[in-house]
Amino acid sequence: MIDKIPTESDWENYQEDIDCLEAYNLFEGKDTNSLTSLFVESVGRCIDGLHFMPTKVFHYYGLAFANYVKLAETLRGLQNEDRAKAAEGLFSLVENKLHIAPADLVAIYPELIKTLNYVAQHQANYFVDHHKGVDFKSRLVIFNALAKESHII
Repeated sequence: MIDKIPTESDWENYQEDIDCLEAYNLFEGKDTNSLTSLFVESVGRCIDGLHFMPTKVFHYYGLAFANYVKLAETLRGLQNEDRAKAAEGLFSLVENKLHIAPADLVAIYPELIKTLNYVAQHQANYFVDHHKGVDFKSRLVIFNALAKESHII
């Protein structure tokens, strides 16, 4: 786990990209404890923001999000659709990174894949409808093939 909250310099030239600036405004300076409430309140915005962070920043907040997704399985008061959105969002985020920016995953892929495996094994607890064609286990097979192709694993 990467424990150090990213500094402003870790955000590199965030002001030059509107999407990165929005992610900065949403996440900057937040520790893992304050992130849980942010993810509960705005999981969709957070998932969007995670796509546009510099690598070092993504490592911290991406792992924090993965930890939240695991926690979301049993988080009291969380709506079922929010559990599903968090789980699907993590899978989509990793898939996107594998296709577009696999280098962003190199340092954290082992930890991410543990969480993804857990979520895939407990898909029903996240209220993700397997009958509508969402199958996390089969997506993991594709992820690992892409990770091998990109020399992540």
